[in-house]
Amino acid sequence: MYLFSRSIILSLSTTTVLSLFAPVTIASPAVTKAIAQDVTVRIDGQSNQGSGVIVDRDQNSFYVLTNAHVVNQPSQYQIVTVDGMSHSVNRRLIIPGVDLALLSFTSDRNYVVAVLNNSPPSVGDKLYVTGWPRSGGTLRQPIFVTTEGNLTEDNSVLPLGYSLSYSNLVRAGMSGGAILDAQDKLIGINGVVRLIDGSDRIIASGIPINAYLRWRATESDLPLTSLNKAQPIINPPNSSTNSNSSSYTLTQTLALPTGAVNSLAFNPINQNIISGNSNGTISIWQQNKNKAQNRKSYQEFAHWQSHNTAINAIALTPDGKILASGDDRGVIQLFDLINHQLLSSLTGHTDAITGLVFSPDGQKVFYL
Repeated sequence: MYLFSRSIILSLSTTTVLSLFAPVTIASPAVTKAIAQDVTVRIDGQSNQGSGVIVDRDQNSFYVLTNAHVVNQPSQYQIVTVDGMSHSVNRRLIIPGVDLALLSFTSDRNYVVAVLNNSPPSVGDKLYVTGWPRSGGTLRQPIFVTTEGNLTEDNSVLPLGYSLSYSNLVRAGMSGGAILDAQDKLIGINGVVRLIDGSDRIIASGIPINAYLRWRATESDLPLTSLNKAQPIINPPNSSTNSNSSSYTLTQTLALPTGAVNSLAFNPINQNIISGNSNGTISIWQQNKNKAQNRKSYQEFAHWQSHNTAINAIALTPDGKILASGDDRGVIQLFDLINHQLLSSLTGHTDAITGLVFSPDGQKVFYL
């Protein structure tokens, strides 16, 4: 977790782990420890690692819920279960609108499936958060951890569905881990830590299981046993299903002389497109209208070297004046788009930056 003044206040971070097991529990009862360890898995990828929870089963197919940022990189992910067995991921589904993903693996073993509780928790309720962080020793092996705390907010205004906040100790590698209530039922998925504005107090946040269940009910090709084990789904007011069936046609390809376009942002103020590129440059593509053919096209009219390594993510403030870019080494640059001057260089994050988004007021930038 890192805080840069008026900037990075939210970290969705995972950590590199080894294939060693050393279960550890922090201040949680024996029953919770046993259930938490049974349902919580470790997720290993080439560049991303984290935790997950077994939430469903269909014969020999098991389904694991985790954070989307744990599995958002191209990789051959492995799911490591409580018995130390490693299973290949058969299917990966990114859940739209929230930082959640559903993975599946196949096994003839009888793994425990978490019991889901869709009832909204109340502030002050006791919670347990699980996951697989690294140990602090020289081996840095993964250790299983369950931490005890209390719900402090049930309506946190954070992006990507993070509305639950709690006092539990959370460490890197616990992204995608379980949030369990006092009855050992799954009420959410852990994913972020942040600093409270104007203080040095760190607080963790997660996504309520309700967000998963609403999406789950729309997926007809998946088994519905988890819905049967949960309380009725509570739909938000004025919710509706997107029935837009519009199709899209390729009108133009943006190409660079060297390198590849890794990320794009659209500036609604001047209709320009900004790209973050694999060679560490930023390009601005200006819209030109071809009156003869009655169509619009884009041409690169400005570019500059922003980073020393590949840029994976960019974002614009709502007023289109400030650009944030993040690279493979965990560096975030803030640029004034009016004159292309560097405003600030933010360092300290040890993992690659894979996503950026500004708050509606443009005063904070959140990163993955």
